[in-house]
Amino acid sequence: MEKDLLSAQEVADILKIARNTVYGLIKRGELSSSKVGKQVRISRDEVERPDGGIATKL
Repeated sequence: MEKDLLSAQEVADILKIARNTVYGLIKRGELSSSKVGKQVRISRDEVERPDGGIATKL
Protein backbone atom coordinates (compact mmCIF):
# COMPACT_ATOMS: atom_id res chain seq x y z
CA MET A 1 0.00 0.00 0.00
CA GLU A 2 1.30 3.43 -0.94
CA LYS A 3 1.91 5.92 1.86
CA ASP A 4 -0.49 8.86 1.81
CA LEU A 5 1.58 11.13 4.08
CA LEU A 6 5.17 12.12 3.40
CA SER A 7 7.83 13.62 5.62
CA ALA A 8 9.48 16.91 4.68
CA GLN A 9 12.60 14.98 3.62
CA GLU A 10 10.59 12.68 1.35
CA VAL A 11 8.94 15.69 -0.30
CA ALA A 12 12.34 17.33 -0.71
CA ASP A 13 13.68 14.18 -2.38
CA ILE A 14 10.71 13.99 -4.78
CA LEU A 15 10.95 17.67 -5.75
CA LYS A 16 14.76 17.73 -5.68
CA ILE A 17 14.86 20.69 -3.31
CA ALA A 18 16.29 21.22 0.18
CA ARG A 19 14.28 20.15 3.22
CA ASN A 20 14.39 23.72 4.54
CA THR A 21 12.77 24.86 1.29
CA VAL A 22 9.87 22.48 1.99
CA TYR A 23 9.43 24.06 5.41
CA GLY A 24 9.51 27.50 3.77
CA LEU A 25 6.78 26.49 1.31
CA ILE A 26 4.66 25.30 4.24
CA LYS A 27 5.26 28.52 6.18
CA ARG A 28 4.27 30.66 3.16
CA GLY A 29 1.11 28.62 2.67
CA GLU A 30 2.16 27.24 -0.71
CA LEU A 31 2.17 23.67 0.58
CA SER A 32 -0.47 22.25 2.92
CA SER A 33 0.68 20.11 5.80
CA SER A 34 -0.52 18.55 9.01
CA LYS A 35 1.22 17.64 12.22
CA VAL A 36 1.36 14.09 13.50
CA GLY A 37 2.67 14.46 17.01
CA LYS A 38 5.68 16.75 16.61
CA GLN A 39 6.29 15.73 13.01
CA VAL A 40 5.11 17.60 9.91
CA ARG A 41 3.49 15.46 7.21
CA ILE A 42 2.49 16.44 3.69
CA SER A 43 -0.12 14.64 1.63
CA ARG A 44 1.27 12.83 -1.43
CA ASP A 45 -1.67 14.24 -3.40
CA GLU A 46 -0.56 17.78 -2.50
CA VAL A 47 2.87 17.13 -3.99
CA GLU A 48 1.96 15.11 -7.08
CA ARG A 49 -1.32 16.68 -8.26
CA PRO A 50 -1.21 17.05 -12.05
CA ASP A 51 -3.59 20.04 -11.93
CA GLY A 52 -1.34 22.47 -10.08
CA GLY A 53 0.34 20.60 -7.28
CA ILE A 54 3.49 22.11 -5.84
CA ALA A 55 5.65 20.13 -8.29
CA THR A 56 4.22 22.14 -11.21
CA LYS A 57 4.93 25.47 -9.47
CA LEU A 58 8.67 24.92 -9.02
